[in-house]
Amino acid sequence: METVRQILLEIENTGRCVIDLGEIGNKSVTTLNRRQHMARLAYELNQRGVVPCPELKEQLKAKLYNYRLLVNEGWIVEADEWRIENLSWEAHDFLAATREDSRWDRVKQHVKDRGDDVSLMPFSTLKAIGEKLLTDWMMSGG
Repeated sequence: METVRQILLEIENTGRCVIDLGEIGNKSVTTLNRRQHMARLAYELNQRGVVPCPELKEQLKAKLYNYRLLVNEGWIVEADEWRIENLSWEAHDFLAATREDSRWDRVKQHVKDRGDDVSLMPFSTLKAIGEKLLTDWMMSGG
């Protein structure tokens, strides 16, 4: 769920989802825009003479997988394959409830205190918990 939250925050802040490869070896690798398939990504890296380590490959797969889930769920509205039009109302509500790290930490702690794993919780449940905690905070005078 950390990845999902990061993707939504990136889109809200920049209008795009970036796969930042940072520095690999001695070569600086520029960011690649969202939804590039693994084959295209591998081609781009190969063109730059970069061989990503297994850990980086897993991070890339996870980010692309979560991005596709958000698109399928309707939380990310794409204009076409390469451009994001907007986030859905649901995504904005989720971010309103979890945007601040302290609020997100409270949501995760709330789930953990009940013996659950935040990574296994549905988006809608995490959003509901975040909204409830935010509502309780607002009602108490913030």
